Parts: sequence; structure tokens; C-alpha cells
Amino acid sequence: MHSEISGDAARDELHEAVRVTLATGSAKVRYTMGADPPDLADYAFGEGVTDFRARRARVAYIGTCNSATGWPPELVEQVTDGHVTYVRLGGPSGEWVELELGAPREIGASGDAGGFLELLEAPGAVARLDTEERFDDKPGRRYSLVIDPPRSSLRERLADALGVRGPSRFWLDAWTDSAGRIRRIAACDHAPNPDGTLPRGAVCTIVDFSDFGVSAPVAVPPDC
Repeated sequence: MHSEISGDAARDELHEAVRVTLATGSAKVRYTMGADPPDLADYAFGEGVTDFRARRARVAYIGTCNSATGWPPELVEQVTDGHVTYVRLGGPSGEWVELELGAPREIGASGDAGGFLELLEAPGAVARLDTEERFDDKPGRRYSLVIDPPRSSLRERLADALGVRGPSRFWLDAWTDSAGRIRRIAACDHAPNPDGTLPRGAVCTIVDFSDFGVSAPVAVPPDC
């Protein structure tokens, strides 16, 4: 795919899109997970809201039958408050488990959609690519970047608590709409094939943002 611009100009555009997105205050989010083989993905999909200003989010996932975590395909609820995440399995009868994913200043330490936006500001090569993607029936822009995420407590804590492996590198694509907001982020732990398919062993998460400015009250679970 042809690169329109790369380097500092593309990076500045992408960082501005992150700023514009955060300035909306909140958004609905939808997560879609893909993997090869499929059982490497911890979830099938998730939906919820994220409050950018309060750095809180609430998402309900449908899990996959994953050999690493042992989770059956059931409802998995997640509430994120800054760099602390609360997880509950099995619906209202389940207990909330508190996980501290990383220090507040670590890039990607917040386990919500805001953490994916933070990843777009991490050091790495950035290019703006041609795209036919449209949002609200208007042309969008696509950015591609490769980063080495901090080797911090984020991946180690996830691995210890959930048995989830953490990538040593991210291949990211981000799409913006005509208003300059981030509308989609795709984060993969292996470089996708030229035709867009995933190589063996890859896990990819796609985050879609919509309904910016939506009311997003997110309460921290009680007794945690």
C-alpha cells in the first residue's frame, strides 16, 4: 500500500488526532479480537463506554474457550479506573478481582481504550497510508506504526494474573475520520500478512470508537 507521508509529519498528525479524540470526553467502544489459531484470543468481542476525562471505562466481553486462561465462553465484565482494572466472570453472582496493570505514567498502563490511544503516542516509525475506509460516509485516513512497548509491569502482571502472554512489539494501524478523531485502532503482536490476514501465532485486537461525547458514568465496583 502506498505511503502518502511518513516520519515527523505523519507522527504529528496522529498525535493531534489522539488529542482531538480525548477532547471529546467519552465514546462508545467495541472490541473485536482475532487470532491464528482462534483459541489464542482471550475474548471474541466486547462493547462498552470509556470516559477519557475520568480515565474510566466499562466493557462487557464474551470470552473464548482459551487454553491459557481456562475461561469458558461466558460474560467477562471489566471496569478500568486509571491504571487499575477490575474483572468479574460469570455475571452478577461472580466476584470482582482487582488487577493493577502498571504504574500510572507507563504508556498503555490503563487497560481501557485510552490505553490503546496512549500506544499511538509511543516512539516508533509512523506513516500515513492510502485507504478507502470511510466513516459517516466521509473519507478517513489511515496511519501505520510499529512500536516496542515498555517492558514494564503491564505485561508481567497480566501474565502472572491471567496467564496472558504479552507482545514484545506492536504493529498498529489507526484510522481517523473527517473530524480528525480516532475511529479505529488495530493492534497486532505479529506483522500482518500483505493480504491483511494474520500469520500463525498472531493475536490482533481491533477497537472501534463511536458516539463521541456520550454519557459514560462508570462506577468502581464496591468492596474492592
